[in-house]
Amino acid sequence: MRTEASAHAALPPREAWARLAELDRLAQWAPDVTASPSDPLRVGAIRRARLRKPAYGKDTLVERVVAVDPGRSFTYDIEDGIGPLAGIRTTWTVEPAGAGGGSLVRVASEVALSGPARFASFLVRRAWRKQLQALADAFAAWAPTATAATGRRA
Repeated sequence: MRTEASAHAALPPREAWARLAELDRLAQWAPDVTASPSDPLRVGAIRRARLRKPAYGKDTLVERVVAVDPGRSFTYDIEDGIGPLAGIRTTWTVEPAGAGGGSLVRVASEVALSGPARFASFLVRRAWRKQLQALADAFAAWAPTATAATGRRA
């Protein structure tokens, strides 16, 4: 099952990418995450997203980066999935938003379902898309207000 969401961030793609690539800052903008200690972005990097409320008995999601296209996108797998979401591969992409300026931030997931969830994939897709949209919107709202790693304000 594939689903995606996108949001417009009011800053240039280079700056949006710089903020998104700081994996350890996830907790500053993702509404369900309280901490996100991470390795620097590279293939093999690990991020541990500690959740506000456990999901299917998990209080931490372990994300392993499997691909990076510097300045443009990165992809990670959530190890051991989340409940009936047996496998989750997510890609974040930043691109120019066009004539209006700013950036288009996309998040897309490929999800493998297990158990009874396979028979209600349309409901699972709708719920997961809502989750992805909340993440994209939260990042787009936070990114222009965040101070980049350089200490420079956007």
